[in-house]
Amino acid sequence: MVLAEIPKTLLKEWHINSTLQLVIRGVEHKKGLLMATSDAGEKKDRYHLDAQMMVKWKRAIAGKETSRGRLGADSMELWAEVASLKKTTIHGKNFSSTDDHRGNSHVEFLFGHDQRFGTIKKIFNSSQTPGKTWMILMPWKELDKRDDPYHKYPDLNCRLVRDELESSVVVEKAKIIGHVAVLKNPAGTFGIAAKTITAVGLGTMVSFLAVHWFVPVY
Repeated sequence: MVLAEIPKTLLKEWHINSTLQLVIRGVEHKKGLLMATSDAGEKKDRYHLDAQMMVKWKRAIAGKETSRGRLGADSMELWAEVASLKKTTIHGKNFSSTDDHRGNSHVEFLFGHDQRFGTIKKIFNSSQTPGKTWMILMPWKELDKRDDPYHKYPDLNCRLVRDELESSVVVEKAKIIGHVAVLKNPAGTFGIAAKTITAVGLGTMVSFLAVHWFVPVY
């Protein structure tokens, strides 16, 4: 594909998909208003966080999820046993772990000041952090910006990433931007030897289309 054709092709395809998804999700959202939409009424299983994940959770609670240094002596003492959730709702849309619903597990999220793409490994909450829901996420490995053909078109909110996962991270539910649509590319695509993924953030893509696609021409 010629690089100059990327914006036009993606806009056309994602416009069709996003419009359909908006209609479907709009109906689902209205139905959801008739039912309990909070996580509180959902049946929960117990889940045990290992020592490494406990450290990452403590950092996330402190707002230092990107830190790699040691936690201070005054860090919270937490129980490792938490409540595992099959799904959670954000702005009327369902988000699930990859084991429960792969399509709803791909997300765009904030990690510190960085905007990342990845998949949800686990959703949990705890009485120790009332009112908060947490996610264990597995980010996709990023390419050098020079190797990403979409880097020149930031308005598309599309990124080429490796089809490989980094170490898991823990973030609060509020850091989730939205769902992500993915297209897996075989090795050799865009001249890159490794397998890659074309990831499009639907949360910001829909906003872009709403502003830029339906502009009347006089």
